[in-house]
Amino acid sequence: MKKVVAWIMTMLLALAAPLLGGTAAAKANGSGSSNTTGSASNVSGSADTGSQEDIDDDEDEEDEEEDKDDEDDEDEDEDEEEDEDEDGEGKGKGKKRGLERAIESLTKNLEDGKGTPSDAALKAVIEKLQAKLQTKLQESDSSEGEEDAEEALEEALEDVLDELEEEEIEDVEEELEADVEDGTATEEDVEVLVTIKIKGKKAEEAQADLEKALSKKPDSDKLYELLSKVFKEQGDTQEVKVYVNGKKPVMDVKPVIKEGRTLVPVRAITEALGANVEYDEATQTVIIEKDGKKIELPLGSTTIKVNGEEKTIDKAAELTNGRTLVPVRFISEYLGHKVEFDETASIVIVK
Repeated sequence: MKKVVAWIMTMLLALAAPLLGGTAAAKANGSGSSNTTGSASNVSGSADTGSQEDIDDDEDEEDEEEDKDDEDDEDEDEDEEEDEDEDGEGKGKGKKRGLERAIESLTKNLEDGKGTPSDAALKAVIEKLQAKLQTKLQESDSSEGEEDAEEALEEALEDVLDELEEEEIEDVEEELEADVEDGTATEEDVEVLVTIKIKGKKAEEAQADLEKALSKKPDSDKLYELLSKVFKEQGDTQEVKVYVNGKKPVMDVKPVIKEGRTLVPVRAITEALGANVEYDEATQTVIIEKDGKKIELPLGSTTIKVNGEEKTIDKAAELTNGRTLVPVRFISEYLGHKVEFDETASIVIVK
């Protein structure tokens, strides 16, 4: 059961990917797509086998039921369109109800009484859900299409979670946590896990899961977006957090922002970047070296030396609580790393 449920939720998150283009489309063609196929295969493999005649009879009955369901759905869609034409305010409610019906149908048709999904019924429901999502995109402004689709998927995932028993959700959590631990979880898997944790008021656990996932996939923009969401959920948006290559360096002095520049403890950042650091007490100069590059930063001075050549930086290195703080962006970029800053949650991301 837990694999069926996990597969349902992962599928919901991946369904709109082909409709969005760009990163989402790549995601659908990549790890998320393969995960979906694999999960469906695992679940389908658990079906009881019988004679060929029994199988054919079952398929005929299944096709008849699907045709009837399709006719009912078409009638309902026509009624819904008429209601929306009569009253403009019904459009938003109609679209939402249509999505809800698709989710209900997906959940219902995934089981044939023994917890085994029917491939034919499953395919039909998926196609209907994709069609509804496509309609939502076409009705939205082009600039808001992706956002609308993602909101629809979030609502769909919430609907699925609302229908599950607490024990089933715990089973899904355990399975996805194991995937995160061994590095096999896709971005979509992690998103499902984080959504479950946030819904269960377990944001700290969600943060820990994300940090494990980032240690396996340090370049994932999606995982950092989820991390930002978790910090905002916890109300932790002011204190500066630093992540280097997917990991959070241990710092005995907190990073600070001064004059628009983020300063971090020099030893923590250099070790995280794989560089060597020394301090010349006679000249009060921090010396950082890596791969033939040498940076000399005198405390309190914006004039520094890079491989012996003088340069000027915006913010000087300084001494705070017995620790030397240096500008993280300059150091990281000069040593060949990319630096991003998430202002909404105060996260410095060094890749």
